[in-house]
Amino acid sequence: MSSAQATNEQQPKTCHQFEQKGTCSYGSKCKFSHVKHENPLNNGVGTSKKSRRSEAPKQTHENRTHVQAFFDNYYPKSKRRNSKRRRYKSATAQFQQLQKEHGESWSREDLDQARLGFKDALTKDFNDFYGTDENDLASWQKLCTVLNLGNIPNDLDACRKLVKSKYVNIVDLTETPYSGEPVEDFGSEVALSAYTKRTGKYFPKDNANAGNLLKYLLRQIILPRESESHARRRQAKKKKKKPNAGAKSE
Repeated sequence: MSSAQATNEQQPKTCHQFEQKGTCSYGSKCKFSHVKHENPLNNGVGTSKKSRRSEAPKQTHENRTHVQAFFDNYYPKSKRRNSKRRRYKSATAQFQQLQKEHGESWSREDLDQARLGFKDALTKDFNDFYGTDENDLASWQKLCTVLNLGNIPNDLDACRKLVKSKYVNIVDLTETPYSGEPVEDFGSEVALSAYTKRTGKYFPKDNANAGNLLKYLLRQIILPRESESHARRRQAKKKKKKPNAGAKSE
């Protein structure tokens, strides 16, 4: 074997996904080399958040292994291609359609089982795309990329802080690789809670399939916490409404 051949064999192959997108769905488990490159989001093009699409690599419903397997359990093969659920990009909308189609025949137990299976599938899809390790820098950088956060740090704590400063729905975060829709930052836990309750896009807090990364991102939805600025404004309003010390209470 020539020295040139030996050198080529020793050099790790480049991960094409990381080279093109700046992130890799396999994270630290990827067997290929993650070559650092300039972040394409810093080129100054398309700075309007409203018009920008998600930077997540686009995938099709056929690639949604766990969610697709969940829906396939409820549809015979002969009807899968023409099923109404194919008209929807959103997995949540597909599940709502499934509920409508089976609403009269499902018992309460059937509905609970379907909801659990759907949440399990979404959780596994999140794990497959973003990873499960809260200490994996590549996973946090991928989250920054998908959220269009611009200058992506090369430091783990900085990435965590940047992502945690955003209030996003985890279902939307899981769906964006397939829908292409940008994930909205609601600015506060209270606003995020209102959106989640209105749309029904809940992620279970204690799902058996949830990794540490997903658990790290979960917010208080049922009883949301106020931001410090919102709490100060509320306290200020209470002080203004407080009656004079000499006034008699009724």
